[in-house]
Amino acid sequence: MTSVPDPLRQLLGCPSAHTTEAVRRALAMLRSDNRPLLQFGQLVAQLSHDIEAASHFMVEHILDEVHAGRCSLFVADADRGLALVAYAGLPEEIARRARRVDAREGVVGWVYSRGVPLLVPDVSRVRLPVARPNRYRSKGFISLPVRGPDRKAIGVINITDVDQGRTLSADDIRRAQRALAETEPILAEAWRSYNLLRLSYTDPLTGFFNRRFLQQALNYYLVLARAERFPVSLLLVDVDHFKRINDRYGHPTGDDVLKLLAELMRQHFRAEDILCRLGGEEFAVIMPRRKRSGQADEHVVDAELETYAFAERLRGAIEEYSLHALFGEDGRVTVSCGIATFPQDASTPSELLAKADEALYRAKRKGRNRVELYCPLCARKVAQERGDDKPAGAPATTAAQRSTP
Repeated sequence: MTSVPDPLRQLLGCPSAHTTEAVRRALAMLRSDNRPLLQFGQLVAQLSHDIEAASHFMVEHILDEVHAGRCSLFVADADRGLALVAYAGLPEEIARRARRVDAREGVVGWVYSRGVPLLVPDVSRVRLPVARPNRYRSKGFISLPVRGPDRKAIGVINITDVDQGRTLSADDIRRAQRALAETEPILAEAWRSYNLLRLSYTDPLTGFFNRRFLQQALNYYLVLARAERFPVSLLLVDVDHFKRINDRYGHPTGDDVLKLLAELMRQHFRAEDILCRLGGEEFAVIMPRRKRSGQADEHVVDAELETYAFAERLRGAIEEYSLHALFGEDGRVTVSCGIATFPQDASTPSELLAKADEALYRAKRKGRNRVELYCPLCARKVAQERGDDKPAGAPATTAAQRSTP
C-alpha cells in the first residue's frame, strides 16, 4: 500500500506509523462480526480527519472484498484534475506517469465526469486508452466514482488483477460497491477537511501554494535535508516588465498571463517540486533532491546546475510562447530567474531566500530574460558556457542599490 507524496500532508499530516496503525485497527474491526461500536466510531472519526489514512482504509478494504491485487484511488484537486493519492500493486513507472490526470480525459475522467461505474470484462474487446494490458493478470477492470456528501463525484477508484486472473463479473462490481459504500463517507469527510486546510495555503489565482506555505515548507525541508544529507534548491521566477502589461492591457489580462505562466511551470517541473506564488508577478519553486534507495549522495554543485537546466528550459519555453490570444498581437513575455541551494549557499530558510533573491536581481541587472545562480563556482561554469564578459558569480547589489525591476 503506497501513498503519493503530498507537500501539505508531509508538512501538516500525522506520522505514517500512526496512520498505518489506525488503518490496521479499523480494518480488523470492519472484518469482525463482533465489532466494538464505540472504539470503531472513535477510529472512524480519526480517519475522517486524515486524507492519507482514509485513502489507505478505502483501498485496503476494497482489495480484500474483491480479492484483487491492484487498486488506485484518484481524488479531485483544485485545478480540474484528478490526483493519485493512494495505490496498491501498481508498478512505480505507471504510478509516476499517473500522478495527475485531466478530469475530462481517459477512463478515469470518463467515470468521474459522468459519475457512473464502469465494468470492462476484457479490454481487448473494447476501444479504450489502456496502456500495455498484457502487464495485468486480469483482462479487465472496474472503475467506480467516489462520491461526496452531496452525492457528486469527488474521485475514482480502479480495481484489477483479481484472483487467478479470472474474468471480472457483475458480482465483483457489487462487492466493490458494497465495500466502497462502507468507506466512502470517511474519505468524503477527510477530503472536505483537507480542502479547507489547503485553501488557507493556496493562491486562488494560480492554484500554487502561497507565501505562507513557502515559509513553512522551507523550514520543513531544510530540517529534513540536514538530517538526511541532501541538497535543496530554491528557484525564484519573476515576470519581466509586468507593470507594462497591466498598464497597457489591463489587470484582467495581467491575471490571465500569470495563470498561463503557472500552467507552463506545472508542465516543466517534477511532481516533488513545490510551486509557490509569492505575490504579484513573482514565483518560487522549492526543489528537494532526496536520494532514492541505493542512490549515491548528490553533489550540491550538481544539484544547482540541474536546477539551472530546469530554469533555463522554462525560461526558453516562456520566451517562445505566443500570447496572441491575450494581446491581440504577437505579444510575448520573458522571465528572470535566480537560484540558490542549501547547504552550499545558505544554512537557514531566510538566508536561502535572500541568496536566491540576490541571484534574481543579478539577472534583472544584466538585462533580464536570463537565469543566474548565487553559487560563484556554478555561476562561473555557466558564464563560461554562455561566453559572458563578466563572471556570473559577481556580487549582487544590495536591496538599497537595486533599481525597480
